[in-house]
Amino acid sequence: EAPDGPPVANRPLSAAEAYQPYRKPSQGAKWPLDPTDWWSEGKVPEMQPELMPASLRDYILHESETIGADRGIMALYVLGFAAGALSDSHVLQVKPDTPRWQESARLWLMVCGSSASKKSPAIKEVRGPAWKLELAMRQRSIKDVERWTEESEIYAKQREAYISAAAKGNSTAAPEKPRPPNRERMLIGNATVESLADVLAENPRGVVNVMDEIVSILKGMGQYKKGGNDKEAFLMGYDGGPMPID
Repeated sequence: EAPDGPPVANRPLSAAEAYQPYRKPSQGAKWPLDPTDWWSEGKVPEMQPELMPASLRDYILHESETIGADRGIMALYVLGFAAGALSDSHVLQVKPDTPRWQESARLWLMVCGSSASKKSPAIKEVRGPAWKLELAMRQRSIKDVERWTEESEIYAKQREAYISAAAKGNSTAAPEKPRPPNRERMLIGNATVESLADVLAENPRGVVNVMDEIVSILKGMGQYKKGGNDKEAFLMGYDGGPMPID
């Protein structure tokens, strides 16, 4: 006999159904007559305020209502940018007796929804403060490069004088070569594995990689090399930590 009620895929899930833990079917259990349609437009329960961080709750609720976006979408964006703003040096030791098991605020997030779900207005709102930080970092980097260029010109003249003096037998202190400044970054996008390695080398605190379409990452893997190992690099980078690229 057919199960009572409509198939799960054709009706909204209740909160009890959505958050019910997985239970292994009993031996001899049969598949339902109406299998779940994974491509149907099912409806998930609305994200409840008590599930949101207290420090971000008011902003999430206010902006999601103002924009008309789902609370879950807004919360996901806010958590992603908040994690990106937190330095990778801040870690959480999961268990007292496992000092090597440490986790940082590294999140890999993806929002799926129709064009009417207000994904673009939501991420534009949340990205605003991060973009201001990015612009401020770029301005500081420009000034740092200008200062380094001037110092390098002075160093070149001092080194020339040092070599000339040494050739004449005069002993003087060698000039110190100025170190190039790090280019601070907050946001990146459409980065290859190689360029991402350069950015992270100068920004060990971490950055936020914002992709408007997930297909951009998939299509970009191995784009500039035959075969390539971009997929493996992203899988290794999932948990973070050092990753040499030669």
